[in-house]
Amino acid sequence: MQEYKLEQDTLTLFLALLKPNLPHTLSLYRRLQFQHFSPEARILSSISPSACTQSQNQAQQWIIAYVDRSRRPETEIFLASSWENNESTYDVIKNDTTIRTLVADLVTSVASLSSQSSNEANTAPHSSATNIYTAHLSSPSLVLFGAIHHTTACVIRDLGLLSPDSIENEGLPEAYHRWVFAVHAAPISSARFTLADGLSYGELQESDFSIVRARTSIPRQDRTLRTLPRIAVYDVSAQDGPVAWAFLGVDGSLSTLHVEEKYRGKGVARAVAVRLWETNLEVFTGKDGDEKWASADVATYNRESNAVCKALGGKVAYIDYWLRVDVKKVVS
Repeated sequence: MQEYKLEQDTLTLFLALLKPNLPHTLSLYRRLQFQHFSPEARILSSISPSACTQSQNQAQQWIIAYVDRSRRPETEIFLASSWENNESTYDVIKNDTTIRTLVADLVTSVASLSSQSSNEANTAPHSSATNIYTAHLSSPSLVLFGAIHHTTACVIRDLGLLSPDSIENEGLPEAYHRWVFAVHAAPISSARFTLADGLSYGELQESDFSIVRARTSIPRQDRTLRTLPRIAVYDVSAQDGPVAWAFLGVDGSLSTLHVEEKYRGKGVARAVAVRLWETNLEVFTGKDGDEKWASADVATYNRESNAVCKALGGKVAYIDYWLRVDVKKVVS
């Protein structure tokens, strides 16, 4: 496993390597496009970034990860691998010793990196997930892997690397649908999905971040929220705060989409998502981007949010997870 600095030439090569495998590589692809990198961020890869042709990609198994341990307790790692595709199931790859070795080597490399948290991470108000939040901060060996494809999650599980605090069914934590949206091809436009009368779009202010945190069980820090593309909806007849909002996460996924209860059932969530993609997806793709994939991760039990994604023309590409990996286990 080699370590690479986040220099523009290197990023360009890795993006070229990942692009042929979209949308399965979308989380890592978007995270590298986002460009908001801390000094501690780096890429760990089993393949040279110059191996950019499809023929080279197909010649060997590979794994690539963006690692930033200073973001804890938020997602510290986004990754992509050669075996994550439409044909991939765990039954197909579970006995592949090369894949198990690559995953173990990645975790071993992560274990060698020091963990860091900013003062804001330790003092910022946080959600109802207090116990997991504080436990993560106090345990340097715990690393949060985000949007991990089902096949790779099963490999990590079978290597015995998961922290037991969030394990649910089949030895894995809560499962998410990875919804993908072909924004470049589908009839997704704000002309089709409009706000109800009396509602208008506006800018979500930093002073509203406290209510954002209060409405989610996932820890959100101001230092991250202020960097993210975002949108809000206001009731023009009221002087209150926002009635709905959404962000694009650091990996470009639809994040923290929320509609206050009084305003639900009016198509607000769909309208907000579409407007956010139209106005902010180019933060990741660039103005001349030739691909417009959008994505969202929705808990499999969340019927309302899954229905919103389906109504927007999305397709479930695969199941993914947020994994709390105890990296000391791989070297113990």
